[in-house]
Amino acid sequence: MNELDDVLRLLVAAGTGLLIGIDRDMNNKPVGMRTLALVALGSALVSISVIEFQNLRDHPDAISRVIQGALPAC
Repeated sequence: MNELDDVLRLLVAAGTGLLIGIDRDMNNKPVGMRTLALVALGSALVSISVIEFQNLRDHPDAISRVIQGALPAC
């Protein structure tokens, strides 16, 4: 069940980035749907990987720092 949950989270992240990108494409903005879908997918993948990594579960500061590092890419 956990793997299915992770896959669904990645799909939702990519879908959300895609929808935002479609809106930007329709308004002739420079960053489009593929770029935002990939950035959202990458950010979700990093977040899920850090949360799933066993040694970091007891260190919320480490999880927070990795997520903060991934967010500026958005």
